[in-house]
Amino acid sequence: MEQHPLGAVHLLDYSVHALPEVGKPFSFTVAKLGGMTLHLAAHTEDARNRWGQVITQAALEAAQRDELMEISSRRIQQPPASIASPDCFGFLHKLGARWHQWKRRYCVLKDACLYLYHDTEATQAIGVVHLHGYRVQSTSIGGKKHAFELLPPEPKFRHFYFYTESDSDKKRWLAALEYSIDRWIKVG
Repeated sequence: MEQHPLGAVHLLDYSVHALPEVGKPFSFTVAKLGGMTLHLAAHTEDARNRWGQVITQAALEAAQRDELMEISSRRIQQPPASIASPDCFGFLHKLGARWHQWKRRYCVLKDACLYLYHDTEATQAIGVVHLHGYRVQSTSIGGKKHAFELLPPEPKFRHFYFYTESDSDKKRWLAALEYSIDRWIKVG
């Protein structure tokens, strides 16, 4: 059984629509104009209605989210060079959670958010990791000499593993990550 989510959908501006019973029974979509559409199904009509209510409520709450989430949602749609005054940037090797393979990614750290790009010429990020509450520490994984991990604030959240090409680059990233995360610790 999968321990970690395979992904997430920011539900801002999404809506839920029941589908006609032509295809799979009790199916529905979670859709956004110009965005991704998820096709889902429940086991019963009651379950479909409950999922619809929960997702609709989450979408309403997403519309009221804080300014940092708004900013990161915009930044993910932009090329890496458009992020002004980043806390750190450069190439990192990231261990994939699903296939357990190392992938070289261009990363930009800003306000405890790590934006991942295929390369420096990408037009938008392939993902963002919100590091609020995370801790960073050196680790030895897969025989990688300059590896470090990002430890989640709760066990149900995902660990992230990275390595750099040099010890000085590792130190630069560790210091920047600690600084960026510490600045954005939420009190209360």
